[in-house]
Formats: sequence, C-alpha cells, structure tokens
Amino acid sequence: MVTFLLTDIEGSTRLWEREPDAMRQALARHDAIVAACVRRQNGHLVKSKGEGDSAFAVFHHVRDAVIAALVLQCALGAERWITSTPIRVRMAIHTGQIELREGDYFGPIVNRCARLRSLATGGQVLLSGVTAKLTEGQLPAGGGLRDLGTHQLKDLSGAERVWQLTHPQLPTNAVSPVERSDAWPAAPSRRAYVLTDHMNRGAGDRWWGEGVRQTSAWQDGDEYDDRIRCYTSPTLAMLLNGMYERYRLPRLWEATTDEEPGPRDAMVLCREVRTLRPVAPPTLTGMHHARFAVVCAQEAYKGGLHASEFDAWAEGWLAGVHSSGLDAREIADELENEALSGLELARPEEMMAANAARAAMHAARQSWLAGRARDEENTRAIELATEVLHTALRITELDLPALAATALPQMVAPVAPTRVVSAPVASRILRAVPT
Repeated sequence: MVTFLLTDIEGSTRLWEREPDAMRQALARHDAIVAACVRRQNGHLVKSKGEGDSAFAVFHHVRDAVIAALVLQCALGAERWITSTPIRVRMAIHTGQIELREGDYFGPIVNRCARLRSLATGGQVLLSGVTAKLTEGQLPAGGGLRDLGTHQLKDLSGAERVWQLTHPQLPTNAVSPVERSDAWPAAPSRRAYVLTDHMNRGAGDRWWGEGVRQTSAWQDGDEYDDRIRCYTSPTLAMLLNGMYERYRLPRLWEATTDEEPGPRDAMVLCREVRTLRPVAPPTLTGMHHARFAVVCAQEAYKGGLHASEFDAWAEGWLAGVHSSGLDAREIADELENEALSGLELARPEEMMAANAARAAMHAARQSWLAGRARDEENTRAIELATEVLHTALRITELDLPALAATALPQMVAPVAPTRVVSAPVASRILRAVPT
C-alpha cells in the first residue's frame, strides 16, 4: 500500500497564453520546489506521470505525504513569482494498493486520486476518506481535517468522502468548487425524495447515503441532461418507480434540493441534492397502482369514443362496486377491440383505457389468490398501470399529485412546496500531535 500526492497548477493554460516567458521561468522554479519537498519527506517523484504542469509523487507512509503537501503549499505560497498572478497549486492525496509495471504506476487508485485533485482549487489539499482515516493521530502540530461531505467523482463508481487539510499556515481562502456559492445555486432548502436501488445506486450511477451531496453539471442547451430526478412525495415516488427508475427493491431518501417544485409537480429535476435521512417507502400493491392508473386514464380519456361508459365503470369500481373484476374485463375487451378495429394501436387513448381496466382486473384477482399466482397478478397490474401512465402523459398534461390524492386519499397528503433548513455538513477536527 502506498500514498499518492498529485498536484496541478491552477489556470496554467491561461498563464502560458498570456506570458509564456515568465511562465517558463516560474514552472522551472515550481518544479524545483516540488522536487525538494518530496525528496525531503522520503517521497519519489514519478516524472512519467506528470502531465502538463502537474506532479505525481509516491510515499510509503501517509504522514510523509501529508507533511510534504503542507510544506509544499507553504513554500509555494511564500514564493515571489514573476508571473502577473501568483502560482497556485491544487493537490490531492489518496492511499491504496497499486499495480507496478516497469517502474510505473497503474490502476484505479491513480485515477481516483486524479479525480479528487480536480475537485480542489489553488492552495487547497484534499484527502480521500481512506487517507483521512489513516492520518488520525498523525497530523503535524496545528493540522486538522475539514469534512467536505461525500461526492461522486466523475466516471468512477463509488462516492468519495472528501476531507480538506487545514493548518494556520495554509491559505484561508482556499475553497473547493463543490462549496463555491457561484458554482451552484443557493444551498438546498426544499424537501423532496430520491429513489435508489437496494444497493443505494440511483440514476446516472450516482451513489447515495445519509448526508450525501450530489450535483449535476447540466447547463441550458446541453444535449445530455444529467439533472437529478427527485419526487415531491414518497407515494408519488413509488407510483412512478416503474415508469422512471424501475427498481425491483427500491429505497427512499428524504433530501433537500436547489429546485422548488410547483403544486402540480410530481417530480423535479435538480442540479444539487443532499440527502438527509432514509425513509420507509410506502407499501403499494397492484391495487394502489391500478386505482392511480384508472383516475389518470379518466382524466386523459375525456372526450374519448367510450368516455361515458369508461367513466361509469371507473366511478363504480373506485367506489368498491363490482370489485370482482368481471366488469373490468368486459370493458377492457370492448375498449381493446375498438383500439384495434383499424390499424394496430391506431387509437392509443382506447388502448390506454383498456389497460387501466385490465390493471383493475388483475388487481382484483389478488383478493382471492395466494402465493405465486397472487404475486404474478400483482406484477401484471403494476406493469399495466405503468403503460397507462406512459400513454396518458403523452396525450395530455396531468396534475399527478391531485390524481394520486383522489386515487389514494389516505396515503397522499395535499402536496405543497415545503421549505426546510438543510443540516450543515458536520466539521471534524483530528487532534494535533507534535511533529
């Protein structure tokens, strides 16, 4: 196991463009300072791994790497640079097992350290979670660690708990881009809910857990939208799981977001989300999904060829009349025949209503079946309900919170945007030890 220290000059491209001669001299001085600090702390500078104006150093002991970073930042900060603006260097430290081939280093540990470095800003030293844990009780006098929370590193699986090295001699204005107020909207203050699978993985391969903060790089005009989908209530999250997330064993997290949902919104796309705590998802059966599908189909089918017949059946079924499912099957057959009377699926609104009735039919069968047969009917009811939602939302705009409250009045409270104060990320200071 070794510890890597990766560095990079902030804004070097701009300096090279503006003042190449001064930058050439400054870089030579920078390289000399880096080499001296690394060597003094028993590290090894890997020349082949330094790309551009970066440095790649390897240490056998975590403490040596941390001290080297601290001394290096202090030395760089005290230097009188000939460039128009001082040279500022961002740094990252990570520890793990490596692959060594022909004297060079390879493997995911190197990639993770490089991604961690990209989160830093000039004058800042960031540590990975494993490195921070190994430094406990070994920091130099006056040194500490500041918890910056958990972040998803670009293109890597598994989120990373990030820590910032602090010391009285280090710049006090070194703030990571993940904290800058101009990088993202105001701190999250609206409540919403995030769905994940049973391994805490969400859409976009993001990892979630209690107190995790995730951000999106999406900007207006981008072709790829990686904003984070959140739901306005636990029940709506579960009702729409089959349509958007499709998790077999979903988990639900209460969170705060940067976007405020409107009163008719079932979900909201966010650039910044921070989870507060896990919450128990409501248990919804095929019957719940079928009721929701039926009221959505009623709304979308207004003016349809058989809207009056469908409404009459739907109102009776929702009220508990003819709950055996026989009437549901009869009207489903009628609507499906109508939908297929011309070109196949030429009348999607009739097929939507037919699927809503069939979802009700399968849900009704659950009352007198057991075991595997009951599970199959439950699954089929949910699948058909999902098809209804897909079609209904293509036909018209739906007030899903209001429709959910109609279908499941005892499970869905009236939806209104709620402002809450997000819990601050707890700071943690490791005790100092003499050097």
